[in-house]
Amino acid sequence: MNIIFRVNGKPATAGSKRGFPVRRKDGSVGVAMAPDNVRARPWMAAVADEASKHATEVSYQPISLLLTFYFCRPKSHFKTRKGVRTLKESAPAFKTGKPDCTKLARAVEDALTGIVWKDDSQIVGHHVYKTWGEQEGVFVHVMELEEQEQGKTNSDLLSRNTKGTE
Repeated sequence: MNIIFRVNGKPATAGSKRGFPVRRKDGSVGVAMAPDNVRARPWMAAVADEASKHATEVSYQPISLLLTFYFCRPKSHFKTRKGVRTLKESAPAFKTGKPDCTKLARAVEDALTGIVWKDDSQIVGHHVYKTWGEQEGVFVHVMELEEQEQGKTNSDLLSRNTKGTE
């Protein structure tokens, strides 16, 4: 299985979760968990919706994952001279501010659980990037690993799986 897709929209994080009590049918009290970020739920729904268009079945195999998150540059990164908008030399090359990669990845991983893979514990390697782009969103590349690929790096696997997709 090799799934590649993009989801447009402002990426949201799924860091902390909050618990709240719920009464079960048998009368006992349990705890329901929900993302602490209110923007996480619609973002995760958009990711899940797009993934369901590309995944034909749920995988039970080891997974390698590549995520590239795109963010629009703020206006302060640009200058306008004679009506022409150009990037300032002082504008950073990389998006190093919030949100952090780990929490961005967690939202996508949770959204893909049950659609692309059975459980996100199947992810044995991942690369997560944040960069600047014209359109905010995430590029997702999921690779199901085979037994003979054990011990290979994600870079080796990515080069194998992206040949012919450029």
